[in-house]
Formats: sequence, structure tokens, C-alpha cells
Amino acid sequence: MLVLCSCTGLLALMVGVQLSQRLAGPIEGAITAEETITARLVATGDASQMQAPGQFGSGPRFHLTATIVEATSAGMRFEADTPVLVLGGPDWSGVRYGERLRASGKLVRADRGQAVEALLIASTEPADRTAPPLDAWVSGLRAHFVQSLAPLPPDARGLLPGMVLGDKEHRGSGLEDAMRRTGLTH
Repeated sequence: MLVLCSCTGLLALMVGVQLSQRLAGPIEGAITAEETITARLVATGDASQMQAPGQFGSGPRFHLTATIVEATSAGMRFEADTPVLVLGGPDWSGVRYGERLRASGKLVRADRGQAVEALLIASTEPADRTAPPLDAWVSGLRAHFVQSLAPLPPDARGLLPGMVLGDKEHRGSGLEDAMRRTGLTH
């Protein structure tokens, strides 16, 4: 019993330390003040079109998860390791997992319990986009998989990439609604 309690305590400590590192340094103040920053990011997901983009600007809007690895705010440059949800316009539609890029935008704190610490509402298009060779190869493999689904009915074309790759980009609003009604989203 003592070993179980010790392991549980150690695990809780490790999680707490990891969460505190996500907001270590000046990034916490930038999020709290909802500052506009210029950031170097690593995409941790593919961009996908938002189903209800109205609250974040007109026209089609795209979102993707990324990690801020470096930022400049109020003339001060600093390193970070902060997960964010990037919201951007059509120029963001082609951003893929693993890409390194630069962008500017306003930071807004995310709701508690989210996998990200903040929203980065992009005011620029992604710039200086690069992908390491392995990440580029993985993105190509993912794209080939999605293309191979073209002969399938629309719902299957939208569902399979989500099940296999975690890719929500191809889910139509009808499939999204059906999944929500039946409790199949998380």
C-alpha cells in the first residue's frame, strides 16, 4: 500500500511540474495580458477548417494545435514550451503536422481543462515554413492515405482519417452532428 501511495504521489508531482513548465517565464504574463506576440511554432496537428468560424472573423477560418517554442512580446524575446490552438485565415489551411513556422497574433487564455494553454489568434499568415524530412515524409504518407479513401462514401471518407490519424479536417457537418448526437465525440 505504501508503494502504491508513493507512486501516485510521484506521478502527481511529475504532472504538476510538467504543467507548470508549460507556462514558465514571460509567456504566462503575455497570456494574462492578452498581448500580441510574434512566435516560432511547431505544428502538433494539421490545420482543419472551423465549422462555425463567425466568432473569429469573417470568411473561412482554420485551426490547428501547435507549441510556441520562442516568442517576442513587448520587445523581449524568450523561449517557451507552451501548447496553443492557432486560429487563422485561409493561408493557414495547408499547415501540417511537424512544420516549423513563424506568425504573429493575439494570445487569449484557453478555458481550464483544455489541452492547450492559450489561443493564438493569428494576424499574419504562417511564414518561414519548414518541415524536417521525417515529418514531411509522415505528412506525405497521411495525405496518400486520405487520397486513397476518395472512392468511399462521404461519411466513411470523413470518419476513417479521424479514427486512424486523428484527422478531423475531412468530417462534414452532417457526420459531425451525427457523432455529437450519439455521443461519439470527445
